[in-house]
Amino acid sequence: MSNITYTTLEVSDIDVGVNQVRVMYTNDTGFFCEREIYVPRKEDGSVDEDLYHETLENHRKSIEYKIKVGAIKCTTLTPEEIALKEKLESGE
Repeated sequence: MSNITYTTLEVSDIDVGVNQVRVMYTNDTGFFCEREIYVPRKEDGSVDEDLYHETLENHRKSIEYKIKVGAIKCTTLTPEEIALKEKLESGE
């Protein structure tokens, strides 16, 4: 099985007050998962960038392991589903 990668917001794109972000996990064989993760914040309300990236990486490893042992299954999207998902995400 190939390695899982993720796509989500950059720290600079996370608005003040946002507590969760959606993370999309994919690999080159077409597996696809979406999860929500909490945005770690410092006392001043800013995003804790180091902890945010650490959390993303830990979740990626967890998804990869769970797929490997069969604890979760991800969807293989068809080209039509990918196009629809991209259209919905772009707001068209």
